[in-house]
Amino acid sequence: MLVSAPEPEGLTEQLLRPEGAFWAPVRGTDIFMCDDLRKASSPQASLPEFLESAYQAGVKTAGWDIEGSRAVPVG
Repeated sequence: MLVSAPEPEGLTEQLLRPEGAFWAPVRGTDIFMCDDLRKASSPQASLPEFLESAYQAGVKTAGWDIEGSRAVPVG
């Protein structure tokens, strides 16, 4: 679960993935139930997909400059 606070306008209208993930009715809280994760055809892929979709929803609705804040790999 990730929480965007304060909740950006339109956050809970963003699509969460995978199927079964949803927004709680208050406070911009995203939820992906453990039972849904266990039942997924690939739990190892479903959890990162969920986290990334929630992150992207927050980024999009908060208007963050993601490209400008990316870390440059060292090496």
